[in-house]
Amino acid sequence: MSRNNIFLLLLLIGLGVAGYFAYDLMNSDKNEEGAQLCDMSEEELGKQFAIKDTAKVDKIIITDTRGSRAVVYRTDNGGWEFYNEFASENGTWKAGNKMKARDDAANMILKTFHNVELQNFVPNQAKENIMKGIIASHSQVDIYMNGKLEKTWYVGMTTQDHYGTYMLIELPGCGRSKWPFIMEARAHHGHLTSRFFTEEKEWRYKGIWEMDVRRLKSVEVNNYVAEDQSYKIEIDGDSVSLYNKAGELQTDAIKDNIYRVAQSFRDLQFEMYPEADLYSKLYLDSIKTQASPIFTIKTEDVDGNTKKISVYNKKLPKGSTDMAGNPIEYDNERLFAKLEDGRIVLIQHFVFGHILRPLISFKHPSS
Repeated sequence: MSRNNIFLLLLLIGLGVAGYFAYDLMNSDKNEEGAQLCDMSEEELGKQFAIKDTAKVDKIIITDTRGSRAVVYRTDNGGWEFYNEFASENGTWKAGNKMKARDDAANMILKTFHNVELQNFVPNQAKENIMKGIIASHSQVDIYMNGKLEKTWYVGMTTQDHYGTYMLIELPGCGRSKWPFIMEARAHHGHLTSRFFTEEKEWRYKGIWEMDVRRLKSVEVNNYVAEDQSYKIEIDGDSVSLYNKAGELQTDAIKDNIYRVAQSFRDLQFEMYPEADLYSKLYLDSIKTQASPIFTIKTEDVDGNTKKISVYNKKLPKGSTDMAGNPIEYDNERLFAKLEDGRIVLIQHFVFGHILRPLISFKHPSS
């Protein structure tokens, strides 16, 4: 099959999925109980969005009109996991691998569930047009509590001032609201649409290290730009030691500086996945195949488990300059990192800079 035919097929599938959601939203004349539209008053339905006890929310399914779905669920230890689903050619859903989810993203949605409130009713003369807009583009959010579907939100576009969000609600046993509402969240000045996403790169946990310093045995940082500035930290209980590249103990090192590096591994996260543009793709391909790292960071825990990442400069497009107008080749705020599973991510100098420090920075200035 040619590339054009493949593109056409994917386009038709996407249009079909979008059409399915539009038809389903307009023509869901029966739910499991046989009802179509909820017979509650608008005033009463507007109060049904919020959830008082979000601790009972154990699963959230977010489905968008582009044909993707994220299933986010609470784990036994109180964290969150997710998996993506995509509409296949025959219209069924295909599930991906289960992965650890970003707790902050799940908690933000729970906060939204709790703080959402009615901002205003949609004026009668605008209801039909707003409804058409929601049909064209929305996120369906199915909210489960204690294993049962509690309610469904249909999160549409934002109001013109970007302070409200057009939404519908559906309640099991009653049905869907006939018209949308303008909703907001207490103590939040902005829309709610962006909080409900399905993309794996947005949901996936961004942690690289999450290690109790008491379980950390060693940290080794190899500097390939200035190899004499490489270092290794060894930890034994409350005792920490610093060594140079040759394995020589650095007796003049400041202990607090060593401790700060070791403690930073409690929570080290990458910032994001690289942008999906041609420049990034070309440079990422070079990292995967031939580029040499400027640093490697390796840790070992008390059980002998190791973790290692490789760090690379992030090249900038030709002609880039700094704030003073001087030409620069590399980004001075972000770096690329290659994780053990092969993923390439962006990390911040602000977060990793104190680990990628030179050996000399551990010592007293007079040393």
